[in-house]
Amino acid sequence: LVPSLRDWLTCTQRHTRRGRAELCLADRTALWNARRENRQLPTGWEWLNIRLLTRTSEWTPSQRRMMQQTGQVLAMRGIVLMACLALLVGIGWESLSRLRAQAHLDKLLRAPTAAVPAIVNDMAAYRHRLDATLRKLFAEAQERDDERTQLHLSLALLPNDVRQVDVLLSRLLTATPTELIAIRTAMQPRTRMKSRDDCGRSSRIRRRIVVSDFAWRVSWRCTSPRILGGNKSSVTSQAGWRLRTRCC
Repeated sequence: LVPSLRDWLTCTQRHTRRGRAELCLADRTALWNARRENRQLPTGWEWLNIRLLTRTSEWTPSQRRMMQQTGQVLAMRGIVLMACLALLVGIGWESLSRLRAQAHLDKLLRAPTAAVPAIVNDMAAYRHRLDATLRKLFAEAQERDDERTQLHLSLALLPNDVRQVDVLLSRLLTATPTELIAIRTAMQPRTRMKSRDDCGRSSRIRRRIVVSDFAWRVSWRCTSPRILGGNKSSVTSQAGWRLRTRCC
């Protein structure tokens, strides 16, 4: 008879949200007083309903202690949950950044030389992830004598490695027109970077060729050996092409 009597007495309360919240508060307080374990505390949704729908001024001391304990437990669980979410987001962002960096690296190695300067600009945000790998691949390309890969990697290393200035200026001796345009595009914003061979006349002229506005066309005439450091045979073997610059 006791449950039936209790249901009859609380029938009016059960018809309202506030009444249901008051009954939940009373039930949870009774359970927590009997056995003070965290699993006897209200759930997060129950705690929120009790806070919003009941009057704190009408709470008993036991109910106040129980609600205070519930708030502390829920706050700790929320902190742990937020930390886990932040960790998962960090891991996801790190994985995504690694994938994007690797995608840019693969694109750099496969792309035509004319597209390399644009790819290098896109790699700026992942520079801290790629520089070590680029240097390693550059050394491996030198061992294999892979000139195309060396050029692409040298262009990619240029923003943070002043030594690539010498490498790229030397490459002008054997560069095709497409390669020369890529070298010029990459080096033009960095014309103040010093080369080890800046004191030589041929190096100074090659530098001015790189930074000047120029037009090129395929021709059976080779450029002046004086501009290319006297290495005439390295150019004639490529069907020869002439640079028309305003620096000569």
